[in-house]
Amino acid sequence: MPFDWKHFLEIARFLEAQLRADSTLPQEAVFRSAIGRAYYAAFGYARWYAVTWLGFHGKSKSEDKSQEHGLLKAF
Repeated sequence: MPFDWKHFLEIARFLEAQLRADSTLPQEAVFRSAIGRAYYAAFGYARWYAVTWLGFHGKSKSEDKSQEHGLLKAF
């Protein structure tokens, strides 16, 4: 079953809402976590779309996967 990247975006929104509800949380840490989840939601969906509809071929070896961010952008 493929991962639904929208879930990461939902988590980002949840974190932002939690920060508004609880001012004792460390603001920068919450924002950084929310931004990270939102970024990976966008990256994951863009990668899925590029592979599914545009013929993008990512890296097959797990040690090379970190290069996919730049490769996808260039693609």
